[in-house]
Amino acid sequence: ANEPPIADGSSQLFVEAIRRAGLQVQEATRRLFHVREPISIETKSGSLLVILPDEHFRISCTQAGPNNRFTQFFSTAITPAIYEKEIAPARTFVYYEDVQPLMEKNLIKGGSLENAIVVRGESVLSKEPLRFPDEFVRHKILDIIGDLALVGRAIRGHVVAIKPGHGANTDLARALAKEYETAAAVLPKSNFPPGE
Repeated sequence: ANEPPIADGSSQLFVEAIRRAGLQVQEATRRLFHVREPISIETKSGSLLVILPDEHFRISCTQAGPNNRFTQFFSTAITPAIYEKEIAPARTFVYYEDVQPLMEKNLIKGGSLENAIVVRGESVLSKEPLRFPDEFVRHKILDIIGDLALVGRAIRGHVVAIKPGHGANTDLARALAKEYETAAAVLPKSNFPPGE
């Protein structure tokens, strides 16, 4: 389907829109997925994602650009308050060498410094200063949260990610969904905590 508007390349405007609209308590029990065993995904491009059992949802992420430029690390529990303050404002970013061929073909016409940070060499080009010194890794965490939302359940587990990307993130989401389906087919319903 069509993607939602990119806005400024973060999810901050969506958080603000939800805050203005307000939240509605639902009658249904929230569906959870408690990770019971480690699950890992490794890609040929060097991405490694592992999710470990944990009573909460947390993410520890290392982001590294081409030739390991702008390597950053951030680790945090993911709660609504932390997401809103520490993750949602982080904007997307691109490396100039990755988008230059697209620009030469007259593609990505909607891309600008209004909706992405551009890294060219050792320079960071942005319409405004970085919102966090480690904004790149925080945006990678934002991507992981969004991609794992495809599982359709609130996750209780600790994601450890090295050089994540949408492809690896969605592979992990598929593996989690498959693990849940397998567990649901094998275990009696009484083995699932309430809300699972």
